[in-house]
Amino acid sequence: MKFVPLLFTLSVFALPVLAFEIEEIGSLHATFGEESIAQPTVIASQDGEVSPTAYFMLLGGGMSLLNLSGFQRDNSRFDISASFMVEVPGPQTVPMEITLSYSPKGGEYWVSDGAPTPASVTFTTLDFTDKEGRAAGNFVGELCFSPDYGSTVDSNTCRPIKGSFDSRFFVE
Repeated sequence: MKFVPLLFTLSVFALPVLAFEIEEIGSLHATFGEESIAQPTVIASQDGEVSPTAYFMLLGGGMSLLNLSGFQRDNSRFDISASFMVEVPGPQTVPMEITLSYSPKGGEYWVSDGAPTPASVTFTTLDFTDKEGRAAGNFVGELCFSPDYGSTVDSNTCRPIKGSFDSRFFVE
């Protein structure tokens, strides 16, 4: 289930950035250790094809996924992914799983999966129509270094992260 958001996001960033029109639709802000992170969520458009970095998916079986991915031209990326055991979550719905990840430029990978303290999110806004929605709130957790996506994290490398988000998203 975690590969779907990653593959979608990578497909947006793998294409030549200059060929796309970029429209900011929200923002992600975080403090990671001593580092400040600020990244917009965007819609990348080209020839009528639209690729948002913020989206909501129905996974079937009464499950759904909200993914908010930051966009930076230097390929650094901060992601928030929340899985729900309901198809229509609201601001009070507690996600069954939260994953925070950060890939600064240079290829490092930091992730909340496997951290000693699980990540948590609080939504102040989570509403949508059939095609579009808005999510806003706060998060807190720890990110631990991983040599690459999917590898076991080193719990001795964890750093605290906290922040906020406010973004439109698209329903797929």
